Amino acid sequence: MFSKYLPYTKIYIFALLLLVVGLSTGKFLMSISSIILAAAWVLEGNYLAKWQRIKTLSYAPLILALGFLVHLIWLFNTTNYDYAFHDIVRKLPLLSFPIVIGSIPVLSKRIFELIIGVFIAGLLISSFISYGAYLEFFPIKEDVTDVRNISFFISHIRLSLLICLAIALLNYYFFNKGKAFQFVTVAISLWFCYFLYILSGTGLVVLSLVVTYSVIWLVIAHSSIKIKILSALAGFGFLVFVLSYVWSSYNEYSEINDNAVFQSLDTHTPAGELYIHDTTSLVTENGYYLWLYVCPNEVEQTWNMKSDCHFDSLDKKGQPISATIYRYITSKGDRKDKQGVLELTDEEVSEIEMGITSCIKLSSINKRLYQIFFEFKNKESGFSSNGHSITQRLIFSSAGISIVKDNLWLGVGTGDVPNAFEEKYIELNSRLAPENRKRGHNQLLTFFIAFGLVGILIWLISFIYPIIKIAKDNYMYGVFLVISLLSFLGDDTLETQAGVTLFAFFNSFFLFHSSNKAEK
Repeated sequence: MFSKYLPYTKIYIFALLLLVVGLSTGKFLMSISSIILAAAWVLEGNYLAKWQRIKTLSYAPLILALGFLVHLIWLFNTTNYDYAFHDIVRKLPLLSFPIVIGSIPVLSKRIFELIIGVFIAGLLISSFISYGAYLEFFPIKEDVTDVRNISFFISHIRLSLLICLAIALLNYYFFNKGKAFQFVTVAISLWFCYFLYILSGTGLVVLSLVVTYSVIWLVIAHSSIKIKILSALAGFGFLVFVLSYVWSSYNEYSEINDNAVFQSLDTHTPAGELYIHDTTSLVTENGYYLWLYVCPNEVEQTWNMKSDCHFDSLDKKGQPISATIYRYITSKGDRKDKQGVLELTDEEVSEIEMGITSCIKLSSINKRLYQIFFEFKNKESGFSSNGHSITQRLIFSSAGISIVKDNLWLGVGTGDVPNAFEEKYIELNSRLAPENRKRGHNQLLTFFIAFGLVGILIWLISFIYPIIKIAKDNYMYGVFLVISLLSFLGDDTLETQAGVTLFAFFNSFFLFHSSNKAEK
């Protein structure tokens, strides 16, 4: 397979294989492979041939690399140079991958699919190890009751995005290669879907949108009217199913099981302590009102006798354990007083210490949906969003938009985004605790803050030009684009080494070496 390739081309292929394994197994392989790739490109020379390759691609690799140069140019209005230079080093893949991958010889279809296959194999290994941790076959430092911790090579969100991409790649490149490949493709796809079910509701949402994109692509691109109609019906049915599931879950969450009558609530506990009742709050847990029948003194004293994890401390998920206690007892339909705590079993006490907020056992999807519903109900009732990932993000975004308005044209500079957020939270007198005052968790918003309208337009041109010139009808690049944009909207994807490497590699790989264009 490799005999026809020149020595440096073999090095490129080796580095790319190493890189795709590293994407799901950690920073070390990502760093080593990136260095090998860049060093081989420099040492090989032959720059004229590389330039010709770039020209045949309508200079798209150079235009794509312009996105990195924006970070350099916007040093002119930066004050935090330490952060800026660190950020520039982290963003180097945005420069190196388009130039290197865009100028090396075109990979054959077999090599292209080998790289895809090794990427999927790396993900399989990573998912099997994570699943082993989930089943507690071997110990890890983190608490596995929070399933996010089982992804200990890379973040659980990043892993779920890679799995969504892998499912699409499997079915596009390998499903039609014969019965054996079809069996393997289906088996691995089902395993990945099951693993997503365990790991990440976000991953399932992304996979749903990938399926939606695929249906739209089939409706537009396929010549058969029958296929168009069947695809449209399947897509519509899938959409109805997803919306119905979410609506059903919301109705289940909102169902009231509490028979309390607000006008005749007991005022004192059996021990004579005063109850606190917040009748303005409609926040519930398993259908019971959270802020009725609360006696903090009795709960604190009794809890501290039952548990070594003090009432004023945090549970293992980093949440105030007092809030976890209240929610858990409420989910049982009990009152938040001495008797309510005494009725907790040792197993239930242990669950509360681990950060579990409900006695009801839910699927990972419903657990995440119920948490989102709770966060919004909590916010509507005027409570703080501290520790609530979704409603906190709304505050992050609001602060970010305010920063954009103050620095519309040229932004705050490459290195000053953290400083700008810190100052804005102080200016807004934010109710978020200092440890929760984070950046926008939206890559496009982060770029808008850093570079202003002028800079983000340059970045968008550098990003969109290669798509128009090169991608066009490339289905797999479209899938990658959907996943990337969803990632951008929900996270600062390019602010981590794993995120920027993942994006820069696949963006260049699919654009410049798609098997649709590769040599046989």
